[in-house]
Amino acid sequence: MNFNAPKHLVLFAFLAIGIVGCGVEEVETPVPTTNTTPTTSGTDNTTPDAPADTTPDSNNNTDTNTPNDDSNDGSNGNSNDTPASEPELMFMDCGDPEGNAEFEVEFDGTNLLADWGTDKLLGFYVTAPDANLPGGPGQTVSGTAYWVLEGPFPMGFAGPVTYGVVPSGADEATVKHGGDDAGGSVLAEGICYMVSITTTSFQSGSVFIGWEYR
Repeated sequence: MNFNAPKHLVLFAFLAIGIVGCGVEEVETPVPTTNTTPTTSGTDNTTPDAPADTTPDSNNNTDTNTPNDDSNDGSNGNSNDTPASEPELMFMDCGDPEGNAEFEVEFDGTNLLADWGTDKLLGFYVTAPDANLPGGPGQTVSGTAYWVLEGPFPMGFAGPVTYGVVPSGADEATVKHGGDDAGGSVLAEGICYMVSITTTSFQSGSVFIGWEYR
């Protein structure tokens, strides 16, 4: 190299060498690209993942919803059907007792019962409320008679008595007094009956009774 060259030529030579050297070391700057391929992690995936499978796994009992059993066998008490209530026995207002012979009459839902204590009876009558009782020996009921018992004079017969059952010492006399059936007609609900007695002391009394189920 000629060191006696003018200074401006020497400076120009150094600049040229620097420019050439910089071109040799050229480095390409990478251009970022967008990944459109689904990844296994899903972090940078721009494609929506498929919805999760919500079908119950038949092999996994914890994921299976057992359908509710809507059948009702009545054992759990949750039925919407209101069970039918039992009908209640109700007594009708058929009138006040009559006469001077006191006694009790009751109906227990099956049997008609009468009890007159220690007195003895000459006659026991179950009739319609408007029937007329015998006024003396040899006379009969005037009106509808359902069941009639007679006792021998003067002993009579003792109580209590159940409708249709002839007690010791009494005689069945329903047909004699115009009744249809010996042994007593079937008593029905919703009807008033007159139950009457005549004692050996010739006292008499009547009790009116009727019943129905509601």
